[in-house]
Amino acid sequence: LQQAYKGGYMGRPGWWLHFEFDEEAIAVLKEYQQGTHRAWDPENKRWWVSSEIEDEIAKAFPQLEAYRKQGQLL
Repeated sequence: LQQAYKGGYMGRPGWWLHFEFDEEAIAVLKEYQQGTHRAWDPENKRWWVSSEIEDEIAKAFPQLEAYRKQGQLL
């Protein structure tokens, strides 16, 4: 996980996640979540995940926890 930030998609809150190309990370992301809770943005090469599954994603990608805590510091 290179970068993560809060952002909406189609009116739903969530997180935008940036990865270097990593087949394993993508497979985990797809395995963890239904298609309705994630989306690929090919133009910006990033994934969106719904805030509904934020805790599950943080378990799969522990680096997300640091980004989650940044909001608490501001």
